[in-house]
Amino acid sequence: MSSRGAPHKLVSNELSHHEELTLDDDSMKKYWDDFNAAADEMKAVWESSELPVRRAFLQYFTPSLGDAKQPPKDPLATINDNVAKMKGCKVPSDASVKERGDFAKHLQLLRSICCTVMHRVNELKWLIHVNQENGVPVPVPGYEQAYSYRGLEDISNSMVSKMRASDFLGSLELAGGEGTQEVDGIVGKDLIFLLSIENKHHLYNLVAQHYFERFLEPFGEGEAAHATRAINEYQIPYNGKVFRTGDLAHAAARILRESNKITNYAHIRKVYRMAENWTNRRVLKAAKQQAEENAHNFQQRLNDKREQMRALLKLGIPADDLVMSVLFLL
Repeated sequence: MSSRGAPHKLVSNELSHHEELTLDDDSMKKYWDDFNAAADEMKAVWESSELPVRRAFLQYFTPSLGDAKQPPKDPLATINDNVAKMKGCKVPSDASVKERGDFAKHLQLLRSICCTVMHRVNELKWLIHVNQENGVPVPVPGYEQAYSYRGLEDISNSMVSKMRASDFLGSLELAGGEGTQEVDGIVGKDLIFLLSIENKHHLYNLVAQHYFERFLEPFGEGEAAHATRAINEYQIPYNGKVFRTGDLAHAAARILRESNKITNYAHIRKVYRMAENWTNRRVLKAAKQQAEENAHNFQQRLNDKREQMRALLKLGIPADDLVMSVLFLL
């Protein structure tokens, strides 16, 4: 990237009053370096992933209107194509403030995409690891079998290890719980892992929202909304097309609202209710229900994305637009 001939310090006066992108040479170089580092790391993480991870990424985090019978060979084709084109760009020496601003915005978008791809791949790797190490079902194709355990009579007669409600809460770094009633330790541990899947997915969703926060400003909350500066629509440097930030933000609204409905209190309430009903029968039932909830959470979020994709297609945004890529990474 070259930026010779540009003023030492620039702030675009063509941006909205919500934006402050610093466009001096040092800042532009940092945007460029950050983008390249993220792109290289994404490539390394993807190449180290195995086929089940790639299939799951294709299902949950790649734009689609349904489960394809013949899925594309490369789920990252659109992203990689845009990354390659950006790497071939440079800021003209006589670039206007708007051109430099557009360049900086797109670098930030592509960096956010690359970082989020890495996090989603790592999430899927972790899910498969949990399944392989502990045998609990996870929302990954081939690893999502229904939760099952031996009959209640067998549990009662052959508990190799035992777990009290206080142990259960303690493993979740919470206090309380009855200290005498015991259940089968394996079932109790399975329940802990199944709860961790739900919690981990929620956290990864929030991480994705964080990376795209500047492109989804209308839906920021609290301090986050004030700490960031929104990015409005801009022209993509290598093709001149407009990246339709507003349409993306509106499409993401329902997904983010559904995600933000999951509160810390709701999770705590559920966990303590489990601890208050600490018998083999009820803990086994809770584990089965949690496995079903985990699968539902993944599928419902995918359904919401597909619904919003249909709306974006009606607005004339093509399926291979980066707006769609961002939407499905959320």
